[in-house]
Amino acid sequence: MNSYPNTEVNTEPKPDETNAFHRFIPTGLSHRGKAKTPKDVLVVSILFGILGLSALNSLGLMTLIGAYASLASQKPPTLVQLSDGKAITAIASDNKTRSPEVVKQFVTQQMMALMTWTGELPSDASQNGKPLLDTGVEVAADKGLKKKITKHCLTGSV
Repeated sequence: MNSYPNTEVNTEPKPDETNAFHRFIPTGLSHRGKAKTPKDVLVVSILFGILGLSALNSLGLMTLIGAYASLASQKPPTLVQLSDGKAITAIASDNKTRSPEVVKQFVTQQMMALMTWTGELPSDASQNGKPLLDTGVEVAADKGLKKKITKHCLTGSV
C-alpha cells in the first residue's frame, strides 16, 4: 500500500486535462488549481540559481582544460641563466651540436694546458700567493715502465 495521506487515485477523466498522466497522480498530491506560494517560488529560484552556477562552473573547467591542453602541446622555452642572475631565452640545439667558437676555445685551453709547463702548480688563496712546485704524477707506460708527467699536462690530456 502507499504511504501517501490520501491514497485515492483519480481515475475520472476531466475534459480540461491535456496530459494523460494526471489521472494516475493521487488527489492529495496534485497541485492543480492551487496558487503558487512564495516558498515554492523561492525553492524554484534557488534550484535555477544552483543550475546556473553549475553550468558556469562547468564552462570554466572546460576553459581550463583547453588552456592546459594547449600549454602541454607547446615546446618549453630553453632558458639560460647568466652570471648576473638574469635568465634569457636561448635557441634550443641538439646536445652534440657545438658552435665554432666553443670548439676553438676548448682546443685553445687544452693545448695551452698540454704544452705549457712552468714546473709550478696554480696558486690559490690558502697558499698566500706562493706557488707550489709540481711534483708530477706517475703514469704507466709500455712494458711496465713508469714515467712522471706534470699534473698540468695530465689535466690537459684528459
